[in-house]
Parts: sequence; C-alpha cells; structure tokens
Amino acid sequence: MLIKFIIFTDVDGFYNGNPATATIIPQIDKITEEIENFASLKSSSGKGKGGMKTKIISTKIAVTSGVDAIITNGLKLNLLKDIVSGCQVGTIIKAKKQCLKAIKSWIAFSKKSKGTVFVDNKASEVLLSKGGSLLAVGIIEINCNFQRGDTVNIAHTKTRKNFARGLTNYNSLDFEKIKGKKASDMENIIDVMEGDVVHRDNLVVLR
Repeated sequence: MLIKFIIFTDVDGFYNGNPATATIIPQIDKITEEIENFASLKSSSGKGKGGMKTKIISTKIAVTSGVDAIITNGLKLNLLKDIVSGCQVGTIIKAKKQCLKAIKSWIAFSKKSKGTVFVDNKASEVLLSKGGSLLAVGIIEINCNFQRGDTVNIAHTKTRKNFARGLTNYNSLDFEKIKGKKASDMENIIDVMEGDVVHRDNLVVLR
C-alpha cells in the first residue's frame, strides 16, 4: 500500500472556490495553476486567504516525492480508519509517477532562491520539452546578486513566471558578461569556464 501524506484542516477537503458556495474536488491528478488559484481564495471564515495555499505547497513536496496526499477535515471521527480502508475522504492529490531525486527535491523546495534568470523561447523549450541544461546564449536578463552554487529561479522573459530552479555554475557578475553569448565566445569573456550555466542534473522543472 502506498504511503499517504495527510493534512488535517477545518474543512472537508479542497474546494473549487470559496467553501461557502463551492464543491469539493475529490481527486487532483496534477496541481495546476488553476488549483493554486483556488487555493489562494479567501476562506469561508473570512480570516484571510492563503491557508489552503500553504497546504497545497506542502502536498507538492509530497506528490513530487512519490507519495499520495490527502486534505481532509480533522474534526471528524474515524478518519484514519476510513483512509486505511480506502474510503473516499476529503481530497486526494495523486503522487507523480516520476518522482524527484533527493537532490532535485532539495533544490525545488528546500534551498532558498537567490535571484531570477530570465530566458528566451528557445531556452524555455530546451528546459521544458527536452530536459536540457541552461546555456548562456538563452539568457536575456537577471536580477539580484548570487554566487556560484546558489539556487536561482528560471523564468520566461515575456511571462515573468518561474518555471524551473537550479544551481548556478557562475556568479551574477559573470552572468551579466556571458548572457546571450555562445560557449565558444565565453572563454574570451571570463577567466574560468565552468561548463553549462545550470546543468540539467542540478535543474528542476516546476510543474
């Protein structure tokens, strides 16, 4: 039996809107942007928003590690018995079939990002569809200061939305010098070549 990560809350599950008027989603196969938007809605208690959002963040860590997650009402009796018995309780968020390795899970969720690297269409395609590394030629701009080995967010220059994270092989000063440059030109720009800007082994696509 697959281990489950259970979050007890004061509502019966994950709703597709404000719990006062919406209905429970019994199963979530993928945490999409729409699901995250629902999670940000104001609670029925009127005490603010974001409570369910933090729970969705927690379930992301679980499902990307290969564990099913359940959000349910902790005030009800016999919940654990029902869950073990396979009864439908609250909302189940299904684990990803391809779970992250430990280092990639650490990059995605534990290691604090020190800045953002904005990339062009071709770089986005290479990272999202081909599982490649981030090269300097695809970088349009950066923000913040960071050192070699720091974690950086990777975002599309047009949408400005983060879609990946990774450990950088260069500091921000070198990034400014080599952005948009081919590998063959980099050796004439910086003193020490460290390979790909962010190698695919140290890069996680956030989806």
